[in-house]
Amino acid sequence: MSKQLIRLKSIKLYNVVKTTLYNGDIGEVENIIGTYKVIVQELDDAVSATLYGADINKILRISSIHKILEILLKEKLNNSLDNISNYRIEYQNNKYKIVDVKSKYIHIERI
Repeated sequence: MSKQLIRLKSIKLYNVVKTTLYNGDIGEVENIIGTYKVIVQELDDAVSATLYGADINKILRISSIHKILEILLKEKLNNSLDNISNYRIEYQNNKYKIVDVKSKYIHIERI
């Protein structure tokens, strides 16, 4: 068995929809899109530290099998109707917003 496969972790991808609550306030409803297997990596290189500064401790880099998640989310980077800001990831009972999507990985930040 490959070492890479042993390191796979489960994450959940959510679509966030803004809605009007019964009291008139605006709220959010999270709809689960799916569960994905990813490799999770903490950022510790100098370039990432320069980019994210003090927030580097809240940032993770994830990569999905066959880059399925990267392909799905990359098309939402410049889409005004279905933007990347409408998506969240759950990992180890923590919620993350998507910071950046590249063809080989995704950066997420703990909310």
